[in-house]
Amino acid sequence: MIVATYLLREVLRAFLGVLAVLIVIYVGHRFGRFLGQASVGSVPADVLIELTVLKVVENLPLLLPLTLYLASLLALGRLYRDGEIIAMLAGGIGASRITQALLGLSVVFAMAVAAVTLHFAPSVVTIQEEVMRRAYEQTPIAGLQPGRFRDMQQGEVVVYFEDLADDGRTFINAFGQVTRDGNQDVFVADRAYQMIDNNTQTPFLVLENGEQYSGLPGQLDYTLTRFQAYARQLPRLEASEGIRKLRAVPTRTLLQSDRLDYAAELQWRLAMPVSVIVLALLAVPLSSSSPREGRYARLFTAVAVFFAYQNGIGVMQNLVERGVVPPAVGAWPAHAVAVGLAYWLTWVRSPVRRRFPWKALWPGRRPADAKADV
Repeated sequence: MIVATYLLREVLRAFLGVLAVLIVIYVGHRFGRFLGQASVGSVPADVLIELTVLKVVENLPLLLPLTLYLASLLALGRLYRDGEIIAMLAGGIGASRITQALLGLSVVFAMAVAAVTLHFAPSVVTIQEEVMRRAYEQTPIAGLQPGRFRDMQQGEVVVYFEDLADDGRTFINAFGQVTRDGNQDVFVADRAYQMIDNNTQTPFLVLENGEQYSGLPGQLDYTLTRFQAYARQLPRLEASEGIRKLRAVPTRTLLQSDRLDYAAELQWRLAMPVSVIVLALLAVPLSSSSPREGRYARLFTAVAVFFAYQNGIGVMQNLVERGVVPPAVGAWPAHAVAVGLAYWLTWVRSPVRRRFPWKALWPGRRPADAKADV
């Protein structure tokens, strides 16, 4: 019990440090992407921090398994480096006792990941879309600044606004040019503002009190149209398209549906909690090293195993979505291969097994001939 508590304390201490580092890295990466999207008008600048926080919560099912895995590797690696694991083995505390202590902690984290994946993450994705919708309704056309030309739809649409009204939503003296299929439409208006269709979430540019010139460049025949109000569709919100709609589907709906894409999404949500336990099994043998090798001797190999395991889950999810693999099979083959690798590394390849009889590895079973040959 004392040894298990000591192991868990070391792992949790490393867990907090690794989690802080990963969150800082992820927040910096995600905020940078949102900032780039805001500079071109894809994301409203007013909601960057809120969207970043929501993205962190949404991706906790990916961050928590990796964090616990790295924390276990670092904590056990330090114990190997300082010779504490060797002392435990000499005292009859085998690999199974270490694995049991780590498994108990991984089960707790697996339950937390399951709660986020199955319940909170879909709600968070829905909140993201709602935040985007409100931001676009309450702000002027995202990314457009008075006195600057803006290309939209890969140069097919060019808009310019001279000034911004006091309400912060209406542009004064608008100019636009739309080029499509060889035709060119040029419009000017006294005022312009953005409107979002509540049903389709499609953005429209509404022009008031203006004129539109339609025709071919260089030709004299053109059409002049004067209007009091005119709505022109804008590109659909990129941020709304980028969010995977499947992630917003409640888990209960996934369970009741026969759709293959829903089945694949459900398998991914179930695979994340299971991966926490499987990675704990892998961390014990992969952290094994001699004092001369150092604390980070096996870290590169362990990270490569993690990405191979995660890619295996992704491959199985893709096969389920394509109908190649039955939904009942899901990602379980990837879990089975990872567990088999953990078993092979722990009981077959581990130097501990060559130094101790098999039964000496299990708690409460210490034959007399199990000596500290370390």
